[in-house]
Amino acid sequence: MAREKLRQLENWQLENPGQDIRGWPVLDESGNRLGMVDDLIVDTDRQLVVAAVLQDGTEISTDTIRMGDQVVYTRTAPREADVTGEEIRIPTISEEVDVGKRTIERGGAQVDVDVEERPVSKQVRLRDEEVEVHHEPADRPARPEEIDQFKEGSFTVPEREEVPTVEKEARVVGETVIEKRTEEREETVEGTARKTDVDVKKLEEEEKRKRRR
Repeated sequence: MAREKLRQLENWQLENPGQDIRGWPVLDESGNRLGMVDDLIVDTDRQLVVAAVLQDGTEISTDTIRMGDQVVYTRTAPREADVTGEEIRIPTISEEVDVGKRTIERGGAQVDVDVEERPVSKQVRLRDEEVEVHHEPADRPARPEEIDQFKEGSFTVPEREEVPTVEKEARVVGETVIEKRTEEREETVEGTARKTDVDVKKLEEEEKRKRRR
């Protein structure tokens, strides 16, 4: 089985990008944080992700994990001491506290904009036309252009009047400026971090005999 880290494989990617858990925190069944997923181990022969690698190098089999909302949960087996020959190794585990920050809303300013109407009046001079017809006596020979009009027909002389029109133009006459000032502050975050302490004491002969029974 050829095992490679996903970031070292060129032209390889997950079929479902939603299963890329790199950067997700890992919690055990009790909700304890074990670390952050740094990379994925790929079985290149089977083209299958077989393990997740934490930032401290610990590998977790994909058979023991399930994905939550941006969180990886792992089913960890009961911890047993490492025995090699007559040597017993008991790991000392210490939790590290990582304090982050997020932005929340705590207030602000509500801006209400009202539109007010006000009456406006202006004077404008208008012109009206009126047609008047009257006859004036005359006695002279007809001019050539007048002879061309010596025929039957009719035409209309229109009367016109001017009416007021209203046009509106929106103009900026002022501005309301809303500014936000950013200030930084330091805050102490208190919590607890667990650490295992291993105490070893020598048994007396009598106590050894009791344990053998």
